[in-house]
Amino acid sequence: MSFSFQMKDSYKPKSIVESSWTKLENIFSTRGTSESSTKKSRSKSTDNSKKRKNPYFISDFRNQSTTRSNNISPLRRKIITNDNRDISTSRPTSLSVSSLYPKVYNSPVKLSVPGLSTLQLHRIYEARCKDLLIPVLLDQERIFFNFCLKHFKNRRFELNESGIGVESAIAIGEILLNNEEFAYLELAKNKMGDEGAIELTKLICKNRFLVHLDMSSNDISPEGASTVINLIADHPTIVSLNLSSNEALHRNRLGVLGAIAIQKALQSSILGFINISGTSLGNDGLVYIIEGLRNNQSLVSLNLSNNGLGTEGLDKLSQSISTSSLRMLGFSQNRIGNDGCSYISSLLAGNYDGPCPLESLDISKNEIGTKGLAKLFFSLKGNTQLHTLNLEKNPFSTGLSSSCQQFLIENEHLKYLNLSGCELKSEGIHMLFTGLAKNKGLISLDISSNDIDDIGIEIIASGIAGNQNLKLLDLSSNKIKNRGGCALANAFKINRTLEDLNLKENSIKNIAGQLFSEVSRYNTNILRLNLEANQINFKYFNEIKQNLAHNKQLHIKNLIPKLKNKLEDMQFDERAIEEIKEQTELRKREREEQMQKLYKLNEKYEEVKYTEYQRFLELENELKSYRETSIELSKSLDFLSLEINKETIRGNNEVNEWFQKIGNEKAACKQLEREKTRLKEEINLKKCQNQSEIDNFKEKVEKEETSKRNAEITLSYIKRKLEEKKLALNAIKHPKVPAREPKTFLASEKLASTKKQNHRIIAIESRTIDSNTPSPIKLRRTKSSGRS
Repeated sequence: MSFSFQMKDSYKPKSIVESSWTKLENIFSTRGTSESSTKKSRSKSTDNSKKRKNPYFISDFRNQSTTRSNNISPLRRKIITNDNRDISTSRPTSLSVSSLYPKVYNSPVKLSVPGLSTLQLHRIYEARCKDLLIPVLLDQERIFFNFCLKHFKNRRFELNESGIGVESAIAIGEILLNNEEFAYLELAKNKMGDEGAIELTKLICKNRFLVHLDMSSNDISPEGASTVINLIADHPTIVSLNLSSNEALHRNRLGVLGAIAIQKALQSSILGFINISGTSLGNDGLVYIIEGLRNNQSLVSLNLSNNGLGTEGLDKLSQSISTSSLRMLGFSQNRIGNDGCSYISSLLAGNYDGPCPLESLDISKNEIGTKGLAKLFFSLKGNTQLHTLNLEKNPFSTGLSSSCQQFLIENEHLKYLNLSGCELKSEGIHMLFTGLAKNKGLISLDISSNDIDDIGIEIIASGIAGNQNLKLLDLSSNKIKNRGGCALANAFKINRTLEDLNLKENSIKNIAGQLFSEVSRYNTNILRLNLEANQINFKYFNEIKQNLAHNKQLHIKNLIPKLKNKLEDMQFDERAIEEIKEQTELRKREREEQMQKLYKLNEKYEEVKYTEYQRFLELENELKSYRETSIELSKSLDFLSLEINKETIRGNNEVNEWFQKIGNEKAACKQLEREKTRLKEEINLKKCQNQSEIDNFKEKVEKEETSKRNAEITLSYIKRKLEEKKLALNAIKHPKVPAREPKTFLASEKLASTKKQNHRIIAIESRTIDSNTPSPIKLRRTKSSGRS
């Protein structure tokens, strides 16, 4: 936290200052300090203060060759130069704090912080400056002291958002090592990291008065978180641990490693409150949390919000919760949806191994719709344990189901219900407030930040008028106007139990404001009525404020008589007391009779005891003889065991030798088997090669035979054609003289036509021969293939 405010210097008369100096010298100086030494130190300090007008600065941490030591304040520098010892191990012999800081330490009252000395506060401030790389300034140190004075109260050591780093963590741990004044250590939103968190945890492990540790948002990794949790698990008094991440800055991360450490801590430690929200746990880490939670009887509160969890593992988590003693569960900002509500409903209805132990359940911002809400309300009908349910910012825009009305009528144990920011509209809240009129358990109802207008407010007003148990109703940030405001004001004339009504940030105007002013005067049960950010005249605001103040005074006056009436109601009837007295007398007589019987039994017991003691002595003598014989037998057994060990060693050696020989033979056999298989493979390979060559040769022979037959056929065909051609040529050469025909045309023309006809026949026959007979090239190729 940045300390921006400044503290004004308060100067006192010289006598008061001198008396305060002497008191501080008695506190901070060692024994045997003389007045002369104090006067000298005082004079030296005043001279130094006059010379040094500028404030002291911490020298540059990176430059180690500076004249002044790093991060040493004026007080420690003075002590080190005089005594050559550290301030943590010894005190100055002739030095007072007032001499070094005349303005800061001018009044011991301002520096008294419960549980811490001024030197310890100075040490924390010095370490903090070193972590922040800022100078040690006297004015800022005074501001820091005042801050500590305000926050270190009620056994709380609180330094949230204060720039605490590794050095500050070590200093705080060393100061709290044996400190008995603090029970709560809160260091949220700092930058300790793994190193600072581990060092601090190691140091406070010896403190037996701390019960709560808050290191949320400190940039702790899964490895560092695992180490811290393991150390806290062994702590005998810490029952509350907060490692959550509130914002994106300096987030803590647990992951699977941190979840494993949590599991071990739940199985062995006394932790009752664990907050690990926003620590990137995931479904993988949830598995270990479930295992640690099963049958756990020490954990009371567990916050798993904003860890990216869905429906996976929710069934097993519900089963583990039913076997534990968990009372409060935070599961907001996850993604369980309507499907996850089935498991939550089964848990609330007691359908697992046992009844639901939860008293407070937070499932806000979980994408739950109207279907999931109906399952939850249906399961809550018979639930008698849950008293707080937070459903904030879940989308119920389609309205509330009939199970909501039935739940409000039947359930008398739920006290606090939050439906803020759930997109509720006037059409969807009819079931809620018709059931609210008959509800006998709900104390607080929050339906702020919705879309409820005047029509819905009239339904709400009718529900409030019939309710006699509700005390707080939050309707802020809705769409309420004069009509709805008037309906609510009229409902207050009937309702006598509602004490707190929040109507902030609506559109209520003067008409409704006037009615609220009258109702707040008429109905003295109204203690708080918030109408801020509404268009109401200031006059009505003042009237409402005065009426509420008057109502609070009346409430305080009537509180004592009410309590007296309750006490009178709690008093017992005299007749009942007399009956109880008679019963107690009867019980006393019975007790006396039982005591007499017990006395007789005691006498018998003494007789039996004496006889048993005699038997015991006899048995003891027998035991001694048996022990002697057992010693002799044990000696012989030892000798036999040695011989057996020798024989077993020798036999084991022989067995090992035989096993080695058998192994060698097996290896040789395996080698021979491998050779045999290799030879078989080679023989089979050669057989396959020979068979393939034989097949190729047979194929070639068949081809040659077919080519030979084809050649013979073609040759006979060619011979036949040649004979025919010879005959044709002979016929052409020696034609037969046909009978003379009448000369119808010339002889030359007839001869020419016959020649043409013969030429055509020869051409056709030659074509057929050419197509059927192979060419010379083909014949050569067939011959060459046959030779090969």
